[in-house]
Amino acid sequence: TSGKELIESIANDVNLEKIDLIEFSMIDSRAVDLKFLYDLAKLVQEKVNDEFVDGIVIIHGKKK
Repeated sequence: TSGKELIESIANDVNLEKIDLIEFSMIDSRAVDLKFLYDLAKLVQEKVNDEFVDGIVIIHGKKK
């Protein structure tokens, strides 16, 4: 399931104009390494520092 599909599945329940979807990566979890985690942490920190961001949701895995 892509981020776009997830957002579309909740479209009736939330204001989509307030959601900024970032599909950071679509890799197998076995490919996650320290560089990947560092890059993700940097992105999250950038968003946390943004005064207009109220929350961050990170999803992982796929729907079977």
